[in-house]
Amino acid sequence: MAIIFMVCLHDGKCNCIYFHVDSFRQIYQSPKILPTIAVCISVFIAIFYISENKSVLRAKKIITATLTLDEDKILSADGSGGSRIVPTIQAAKILGVTSKSDLFGYGIDADQKIIKPLPGFTKGQSGAFFLWINYGVIIAIIWWLFSLKICYIPGNFVSLLIWFLILFSYGGFNNQIVWMTLTILYTYKYIR
Repeated sequence: MAIIFMVCLHDGKCNCIYFHVDSFRQIYQSPKILPTIAVCISVFIAIFYISENKSVLRAKKIITATLTLDEDKILSADGSGGSRIVPTIQAAKILGVTSKSDLFGYGIDADQKIIKPLPGFTKGQSGAFFLWINYGVIIAIIWWLFSLKICYIPGNFVSLLIWFLILFSYGGFNNQIVWMTLTILYTYKYIR
C-alpha cells in the first residue's frame, strides 16, 4: 500500500488515490483498524513535513495559508490553488438565506459583478458557491443533493469525501472535472 501511496504523491492522479483509499476501506472490518489508521496518518504527516516534492511543498504552503483565511496570503502561497479557494471565501462573506436574492439568486453571471476579480482575472467568480450566488440557495441545494445521490455509495466514506472535495474544489457544474467525477463514481456504483 505504501508504494501505491508514494506513486500517487508523485503522479498526483486522483484515481490512484481513490482506489488506494477504497482498498484500504475494504480492510475497515479488521479489528486492527485503529493502529493501521494511526500508522497511515503518521506516515502521511511525516511525508508532509519531510518531503521535498514540489507538489507536497505546494500543498503545505496552500494549506497553511488557507487556515489563516487571509486572501492575500493564500494567493501568494499558490496562485493556482488560491484562484480556487479565495473566490469561495469571498462568496461565503456575502451568502445569506433571508432575502429574495439569496433564495432565488442574483441572476446569471451575477458573481462576476458582485465578487471582486482576483489578480490576473478580468471578472469575479464565486467558487464553490457559484450556484448559490447566481441561481439561489434552492438550486444550489438541489444540485448538491443530486450530485450526492449520484456519487454516494452506501457504506463507502471515500465516495462521500471525493464528492465533497470535487464539489467544493471546482465549484459549479460547468466543469469537465465535476462531470467526469460524477460519471466515474456513478459507473463504479452501478458496476459494484
